[in-house]
Amino acid sequence: MEAYQAEALRRLREYADAHSPFYQRFHRGLFDRPLHELPVLTKAILMEHFDEVVTDRSIRLEAVREFAAARVEGRRLLDRYWVTATSGSSGQPGFFLFSEPEWLTIVASFARGYELNDSVRLAAEAPAPRNGGCPNGLPFAMLESIQGRVEDALHLPARSGGRVAVRPLMFNRVMDILPVSGWQIVQEADDSLTVLLSGARDGLVDAALVDSLRQALTAQDVHVSSIQVQRVSAIPKTTSGKTPLIKAYRPS
Repeated sequence: MEAYQAEALRRLREYADAHSPFYQRFHRGLFDRPLHELPVLTKAILMEHFDEVVTDRSIRLEAVREFAAARVEGRRLLDRYWVTATSGSSGQPGFFLFSEPEWLTIVASFARGYELNDSVRLAAEAPAPRNGGCPNGLPFAMLESIQGRVEDALHLPARSGGRVAVRPLMFNRVMDILPVSGWQIVQEADDSLTVLLSGARDGLVDAALVDSLRQALTAQDVHVSSIQVQRVSAIPKTTSGKTPLIKAYRPS
């Protein structure tokens, strides 16, 4: 395993040096040094130099931002890359792109570290493997889906009757591109939603955010009587010191 990891790391560093102008400068003279001796790359530095960091020279940050804002279900940037974004809790969202083989590897790593309250489903029939492993050549089982932690799902009234389980990913698609440092969705006792925002910058219109959330919820057959936006100095922490993005209502 260590030999495999060392070889994969060597190939990764060679590729970055050959295709990224940023890494050619950032790691100049350090190619053979161990990872702990390399300079720290923060998300802020990454986003500041995004156009030079990426190894696909056709990708530009502005195009990535526009693509993420469009939130088209199932669509990939340039018909090749899955786009994910962070919440921007450090001051600005971080955008990360994955090809299909890379995304499969990411999903596999999520599954390896899932907690007992995560919902992970293995695929019943995996595509034909290469070299005796999964389709991207690695010896991992294929996953059909990762549903997220059970307690993070909000069970909300359905327009057609009953209730609908709304997964965190739906909220992430709307919230992660906002110019805020933090956010939280809180389900109230009457099934209304309170949206907490911290560090909101100029240009964020609460009414537009509410409309985006309503559209996303309606697409999942969800009816919410009220969505209120509150600006706060900081997102409240739990007793364990965490700041959950989704907070379901639980009767005391």
